[in-house]
Amino acid sequence: MPTSDNKLVLIVDDTPTNVGVVSGVLKDMYRTKVATNGEKALAIATAADKPDLILLDVMMPGMDGYEVCRRLKADPATRDIPVIFLTAKIDTLDEEKGFDVGAVDYIHKPFSGPIVLARVRTQLALQAALREAEEAREQADELLHALLPKKAADEIRSIGTVIPRRYENVAVLFCDGRGVGGEDQHQRRPLKNLPLHCLRRLLHCPARNVRRARGICACVERREVSVRGVDDDVV
Repeated sequence: MPTSDNKLVLIVDDTPTNVGVVSGVLKDMYRTKVATNGEKALAIATAADKPDLILLDVMMPGMDGYEVCRRLKADPATRDIPVIFLTAKIDTLDEEKGFDVGAVDYIHKPFSGPIVLARVRTQLALQAALREAEEAREQADELLHALLPKKAADEIRSIGTVIPRRYENVAVLFCDGRGVGGEDQHQRRPLKNLPLHCLRRLLHCPARNVRRARGICACVERREVSVRGVDDDVV
C-alpha cells in the first residue's frame, strides 16, 4: 500500500517495459497512473485528481515530451506540477531544452531504481516545502492586514517598510484582554471580552468596529475608530 501521504505520480511513456520498471519502483510508496501518449497525459493532468508529479518520456510518437511540458506549464491548472523527464539522451543541449520548457530534473535510461525513487522524493519534498512557504506568506499577509491599515500593510509587502507620515489628533490605545470576563448589567449575560465592551462604550464605537484578538490595538484617527486584532472576529 502506498504510504507517502497518497501522493500521485503520473508516468508518461509509450514503452511498456519502461512503465513497468518505474511503476515497480514507486508502487510501494506512491499512487501511480500511466499515460502512453501526450494527449492522454494532458487529460489526466487536468482531471480532478491531479498528479503531484509527472515522469515524462521525451521521445514519444505524435506529441513529444517537450510539447507536453510546454502545454502543462502554459495552463494555470497544471503549471505548478513538477515534471521530470525520462530520456536516453545525455547531450547537454537536450537537457537545456528540457529545462527551458519547464522540467525540474532528468532521469536517464536505463533506469536505476534508487535514483528514480530519490529524485521523486526530492521533488515532492521540495513541492511540499514551497507550499508551506506560500501558506506562511499568506498567514503573514493576513496578520499584517489584521494589525495594520491596508495601505500600510500593502507598503510592507511591496517595499518592506511603511512610508513615514504625520497625523494630527491621533490617539492609540493598546489593551490586552486575554482571560478577562464580566457580566452585562443590562442583559444579565456573561461578557467574554469585558475590556473590549468597556472600550467600545468609552469610544462610543459601534460593535462592528471592535474586534477580538490575542492583542488588541484601538486606533482613533480623525474621529474614526478602528480596532483591529489577529483573529478578526467581531465581538
